Amino acid sequence: MEKFLTQDGYAVSNSVRGFLEEFGLLEITFNNPKNNKFINTIYVDPRKTGVFKSVIDAYGRHCDTTMVSVADLPNHCMTICITEDGSFFGGYDDWLLKLGNDFYEALYHLLFGTEIKPDMVKLDE
Repeated sequence: MEKFLTQDGYAVSNSVRGFLEEFGLLEITFNNPKNNKFINTIYVDPRKTGVFKSVIDAYGRHCDTTMVSVADLPNHCMTICITEDGSFFGGYDDWLLKLGNDFYEALYHLLFGTEIKPDMVKLDE
């Protein structure tokens, strides 16, 4: 996965490398916390995110950090990104949410449907 990210133009920091070594290819399936009739799945695989690097770069500029897309939550059209310091964000189009300071906190918020106020991100530079 690191080779894929490098080929796509991402700088792979130690936080990205460590996260992918520990959680890469993990699939987490859970009931939608807002409606148990629906199932959500998080795919920890940067090759499945399908978001342009320019969008991820805009997210990073908005937060004044470097971000890498590492996972996908397709039922919510959300790309999950990690920063160079190991924080996690969820992005969809021009909206960005801070999911947590680490993967476990981010996962908690996703599994339990924590209300997080999104920021509007300027995508055009």
